[in-house]
Parts: sequence; C-alpha cells; structure tokens
Amino acid sequence: MALLEVLVPSIPERWRTCYDLVSQINTMADPAIRVRTMVTPPEKEGGPSTGAKRNQMIEESEADYVWFVDDDDELIIDGVKEVIKGCRTGVDVIGIDGYMTTNGQNRHNFEIRIGHPFEATVKNGMVMYLRYPNHITPIKRELIKDIKFPEVSWQEDKAWADKVKEAGVLKTEYVVNQDVYHYRFSTKDKSYMT
Repeated sequence: MALLEVLVPSIPERWRTCYDLVSQINTMADPAIRVRTMVTPPEKEGGPSTGAKRNQMIEESEADYVWFVDDDDELIIDGVKEVIKGCRTGVDVIGIDGYMTTNGQNRHNFEIRIGHPFEATVKNGMVMYLRYPNHITPIKRELIKDIKFPEVSWQEDKAWADKVKEAGVLKTEYVVNQDVYHYRFSTKDKSYMT
C-alpha cells in the first residue's frame, strides 16, 4: 500500500496531458507514491461527473494520503519529494506552494495553508492567491473520506474545500515552502466544462 496516492480524474480528450502527468510521477520510482487515473467520457456524453469520479476515487483508495491532481497540470518533482517527507510525519494535510499560468503566461503564485482565507493579495509586488486546503493538497484520507464532492463537473472542488473547512477536520500541517504544483489554466481548452 502506498503512503500517498495521486488521483487523476480525466476524460478521453485529455489523454495526452494525463499520460504526461502519470509518466512524470512514475519517473520518481518511489514506492511511497502511486498514481491512479479514472478516464471516462465527459458528463455531457453520459459519463460520471467530476465530483462523482473524485468521490469514487477517495472511496477506492487505500493510501494514507490522497492528492487530486488535475489531468492537465504539472507537479514539480523536487517539491513532491518534500510532500512525501511531510506525509511521513503523519500530519493531517500538506500545505503547498505553487503557481498558476493562463495559456502558459502570466504567472501567479499561490499558497495553500490551513489558516489562509480564500483571497488574492499582493506579496513582493506580485499577485498571490491564498487558499485553504482543497483538492490539490495532499490530505489524510481517513479525515475526508466521508466528505463528498458535489456530483457536478464545474466548481465541485471549491464547494468540497468549503465543506472540509467547515468540518474542521484539518488541524496539523506540514508546509512545503517551494513550488510543488503548476496549475495550467487554458482559455482555449473547454473540455473541462463537461
């Protein structure tokens, strides 16, 4: 059984980016981390919603920690190694740093921490998104296994993060103070709106 399972819900139109992400994680060859995908047709074509897929993946996972990574995003391997160290401490959640780009440009950094609000601020002259733990943070599975994502495919992640915060189940945190996650937003790819 892996310590940390990276869960990647996907759709056939995104097989290439999903494959690249899985390959990137598998190059680590670390038995502490495992990646699992669930590729189904989009909801508009009769497949399950993204929320339903996320719920099923949490339910089926046997890892101590689960970490959702969007199928078109990228992990920074040095940061992932630090995430694994954090998981080994037994904390509830791993606080991560990362950045977002839109169509490969306009980098905006983010920090995800237990005590953060959900807002944008300016830090060192740059926009910084502050977020509380959400689907892209490694979280101890036992604490969130009964907190369900809404069964929709758009904004299910924010609604779930709000439920986790309201439940108050996350108390301890290991913070990785380096980039771990690259959130690659594209205004050209509308497949996420399924």
